[in-house]
Amino acid sequence: MNQDRVYENRRNSYQGNPMERPEPFFAAQPLWGRSMEEQQEARERQRMQSYYSRTASDLQRLVEAECDRMDYRGSMMYDELPDRLMMEHTCRNIARQYGRENGGKDEKTAEEELLDLIGVLFYNEMFRRRSRRKHYYNLWL
Repeated sequence: MNQDRVYENRRNSYQGNPMERPEPFFAAQPLWGRSMEEQQEARERQRMQSYYSRTASDLQRLVEAECDRMDYRGSMMYDELPDRLMMEHTCRNIARQYGRENGGKDEKTAEEELLDLIGVLFYNEMFRRRSRRKHYYNLWL
């Protein structure tokens, strides 16, 4: 009985000053969602990617799918010094996959012609994901 009164007094004591009212943990942390800058950056990135040629947009889709597959804790994508040979191997695999999807050209020809472009797209996507993870990781330490 006496405990009920104490609880009631505590609950009512916060009604006067909203600054003294305790907030739940999730409400006190404003960085849970994407910031406005990140949302604007994502929209601008999508806008710029809409200018890509059909080949480049197909390759970007394949690169993003491969990066999604590699996006896990402990992945070589997030190593301090990623292995260059593994990254080149991944680029070759993306080129082979593109060659299989677009069977009009010989797979070897498509791989050789597009390997540089795939490398640029892949390394850019890796950099973007690494910097985003580093940014969020530093916020919660």
